[in-house]
Amino acid sequence: MNAMIRKYGHPVRRNSILLTTHNGLQAMLFMLPVFVPYYTHVLGLGFKEFLIGEIAFSAVIVLMEVPSGWLSDIWKRRVVLALGSLFNAGGFLLLFLADSFAQTVVAQATIGVGCSLCSGTNTALLYDTLLSYRMQKHCRRIEGQRHSSGLYVAGFASLAGGFMYVVNPQLPMVMTIFAYLCAFCVALFIHEPVRMKRTVEKSVFHDLVKTMRYALHGHKYVAALIAFTALVFGVTQAGLWVQQAYYVLLDIPEMYYGPLMFVGLMIAGSGGLFGHLIDDYLRPQTVFILMVLVLIVAYLISGIIPGYHGVVLLYASSIAYGVGLPMVQHAINERVSSERRATILSTAMLCARFVFMPVALVVSLIADDIGIGAGTAMLGVVMAIGGLAVLYLFRQAVTNAPNA
Repeated sequence: MNAMIRKYGHPVRRNSILLTTHNGLQAMLFMLPVFVPYYTHVLGLGFKEFLIGEIAFSAVIVLMEVPSGWLSDIWKRRVVLALGSLFNAGGFLLLFLADSFAQTVVAQATIGVGCSLCSGTNTALLYDTLLSYRMQKHCRRIEGQRHSSGLYVAGFASLAGGFMYVVNPQLPMVMTIFAYLCAFCVALFIHEPVRMKRTVEKSVFHDLVKTMRYALHGHKYVAALIAFTALVFGVTQAGLWVQQAYYVLLDIPEMYYGPLMFVGLMIAGSGGLFGHLIDDYLRPQTVFILMVLVLIVAYLISGIIPGYHGVVLLYASSIAYGVGLPMVQHAINERVSSERRATILSTAMLCARFVFMPVALVVSLIADDIGIGAGTAMLGVVMAIGGLAVLYLFRQAVTNAPNA
């Protein structure tokens, strides 16, 4: 690969560095460990209002995920990345200036637009860059490094954000806005690789429906990959709320929440950095199935027998995210053409959001009525039921993709 980079060094090396830098700046979410206390002590709102804001955030992503991927497929990807970073900065600025509940909802929705524009576009841009120089076989490793570096940055930003909040509750917000503005600037310098662009055949919605039909019906292995993404990353996202409630159940002091989040992000980052080494020993669908089994066991044991061992077991979510996301994105990249790649990647993450919202609602209701242990165990039940469906899809698809 080094010889290839020396030969085609300018666009390949530059895009790899700039995309990694952009991803790192996007991951500098200093607000991550202090969102709830910020809502309570600065905005004067409660946890309920915070959750409604998160629902607005998720709802916007559901509405924007596929259209933003479609926009990335027909427009310049670097411009879409820059626009996404600008929306993120604007959303946090609105949250910084907010003095009412309605304004916080608008702010969260704006951040949702920014996240949707960046989702899938960064991965597709990297793959297109490598593909234009016939270096796509290296995408899995480079994408894993980019993904893991972002998680490492998020971990250190969480640690820093916690300390900043003690000094000044507004400081983490200001630094988060600054990081996104820097990401906007970095995106403008990314080289746009040569690729095929599509035009809208009849209308935007006709084009989107055709692309989704392509993924979900016309190509069984791609459909199985989307189902896996929906299940694993939808359920583990719901598990993030469970983790914090689980710490409350165990009476863990709040001062340790930041370090615990830091550990989880470091585990996820390591999974992304070294996950490509698994490719030499196991086929992707084998890793996917093992991942589902580990998550089932972790959630069930943590929920049925609560204890400090559960804190460790719940880090299985971090491992699944770190190893699984780059792997499934690479598998999709290999099976989808450039003109619809970002749309397919966005479709996969859209399905994860569809899973997240009802699962989070059901788990929160169970946790309210019975306890967080039962809510955690419910995640294991959902993973088990969904895992059977994913296994069936992979078995149906394997004859069409025998080397997958």
